[in-house]
Amino acid sequence: MIALNEDNSHFFSFHPEEEMTAAGLDAWVDQYADTQVEELILWPNSQRSSVASAARQTVWDGFDPTADQHQPFFAAMPDQALWPGGPNARRHMRNWVYHAWLLNQRGIDPYERWIARCRARGLHPWLSMR
Repeated sequence: MIALNEDNSHFFSFHPEEEMTAAGLDAWVDQYADTQVEELILWPNSQRSSVASAARQTVWDGFDPTADQHQPFFAAMPDQALWPGGPNARRHMRNWVYHAWLLNQRGIDPYERWIARCRARGLHPWLSMR
């Protein structure tokens, strides 16, 4: 049995905008169905929430979706690769924030969708709060 821990920024940062849809969210869960993965551990937040919340500030609060990664919102992020040959830290962070914002604008709660899809595909979803 494998329990996969999905960080709160991974899907949003590494998947393209075209996958920020209900079908894209479902496909992410589907890749683990009928494998040795039995549990998906989902992290909806760290200091900020990756989904709209009445209890926590969202990752996109203060973000301008029409601006690039050089906006004041990302001023504390280094404008360099996260690791040698890796993605630019600011662009990587912008992907996370923009994609989480985009799903919210589309009225899609990724965690609600992932949990329902896990159950439909026989996987056990868990939420882990930081």
